[in-house]
Amino acid sequence: MKLTSSDARELLDRALVQFFKSEANLPQSINERTVTQQLAGYIKQEVDADEAFAGISVDCEYNRLGESETKRLKGLVNRKGEVVDPTVYPDILVHRRLDSSSNLMVIEVKTNDNKEEAAFDRRKLLEYGKQLNYQFLFFVQLDMKNHTSTIEACSSACRTGATACLTCPFIAASASTSF
Repeated sequence: MKLTSSDARELLDRALVQFFKSEANLPQSINERTVTQQLAGYIKQEVDADEAFAGISVDCEYNRLGESETKRLKGLVNRKGEVVDPTVYPDILVHRRLDSSSNLMVIEVKTNDNKEEAAFDRRKLLEYGKQLNYQFLFFVQLDMKNHTSTIEACSSACRTGATACLTCPFIAASASTSF
């Protein structure tokens, strides 16, 4: 499946519009997992409406590589500054299960203003691109009170270490946060 960055962004934008329109009654302090599960449902509607996405799944907290191996990110710096190889549970994935060649989108969502958590999610996103070959990486900050979102997107250039990485919002935001 050939998906452009603008296609991926438009799909996410449409899903967010539907999410805020339909889920306006969610409490502001609701758990992030509840929010991501609801948002994933609207992303799935967008995916299912397009024949180009035949066979593509939308999953929350999906941690498998193949049938039994768990997703791990090698050499990730955790919130304490330690280098670890954790099992990871991405908030939302748009992918073909059991086929890592079709890892389309990974989305990390924050519903609070915790800068350390946000920086850690951005680092994870970069590693999802580098280590697990996700094509499109999105960090979504949701403001449940005002029903708005801020989206940061990272290009696939970050997997290759290209010059574009120097302007990547994930790298800039992660670098500016101290641990």
